[in-house]
Amino acid sequence: MIYVYFAIVFYAGVFAGFILHKLLGRVRSYSGIINVNKFPDKTVFSLELDEDPEELAYKDEVIFKVMTTQETSEENDDRG
Repeated sequence: MIYVYFAIVFYAGVFAGFILHKLLGRVRSYSGIINVNKFPDKTVFSLELDEDPEELAYKDEVIFKVMTTQETSEENDDRG
């Protein structure tokens, strides 16, 4: 009976390790960052690539991480 318990725990651990490997593998495969800077009157997008842009043409898919910042009007006030 104890062997059945160990077998169940072993296969549950293998399954959990497989799922974590798949999830963590995706996190590491970013090709760059899309920066989103939100201002009161506009939103500015910029792209930072972690690799040669020419290599993108040979890929089936590309994953970017999105980083958003919020700018307030006080930070950009020109009154001094």
